[in-house]
Amino acid sequence: NYVDLMLNPAFFSLKRLFLPGPAAADFGYLIDDRIAKQNPIDVQALLSEGPEFAAVSVNLNTMAAEVLENFSDHPDRLAAIHASCSMPVLSGRKPFTYRGRPMTDGAMLSAVPVAEALAGGATHVLALRSRGANYRKGPYSQREIRFTRYYAQMGAKLASLLEGRPDIYNKAAEELQRGELPNVTQFVPEADEPVAQFEESLARAHYGFKLGALAVAKAFGVPDAIRVSWDPIPVSSPVIAVVT
Repeated sequence: NYVDLMLNPAFFSLKRLFLPGPAAADFGYLIDDRIAKQNPIDVQALLSEGPEFAAVSVNLNTMAAEVLENFSDHPDRLAAIHASCSMPVLSGRKPFTYRGRPMTDGAMLSAVPVAEALAGGATHVLALRSRGANYRKGPYSQREIRFTRYYAQMGAKLASLLEGRPDIYNKAAEELQRGELPNVTQFVPEADEPVAQFEESLARAHYGFKLGALAVAKAFGVPDAIRVSWDPIPVSSPVIAVVT
């Protein structure tokens, strides 16, 4: 159960931020241990059921978003996932390295990677939002910016990304809310902020998961959200991209 795993202190604990050892958000534990070994993804099903998987990450050398694809094997694919969600500071002082490049969370420059999906040949895009349609991100505090700049390796670049991220996120949210993008559908929970950024309540995390499933169920006309959580939904569109 990946919802329960998100709240496992072995994966995330702010207490580790100033301690030697694993990062506060230990994606090595989550991806290399739990997902790769203990709760492995059905790779054959992943590769046979639809469009190829790709991830978006930010290359800190070029300060540009990159689409990670054309994987050599499954470990390479898992490393791309790691690169795409490696958060500044919380994922460690040193940026995650993918194919020799220092990378950070793709959301820093591509809050909802609709443009990347369309550029990659998708004819229809399903954008899964973790916040409600009216949610907008406020600026990071100067304390957070300064801490990032001096704590992390390549901190000046990471701090610059944090400063610009709210505007990037809010622009994407407004674009999706207007509904003017052709063949792009967003799924949003009814609550603007169903779970906290550093949620500690397991019940609240399950509530947020349920709201997300209900949003997808409503969009597809499926009355039972549990079916959406576990069963494939047949669609007729030729090339569908699901972005989060």
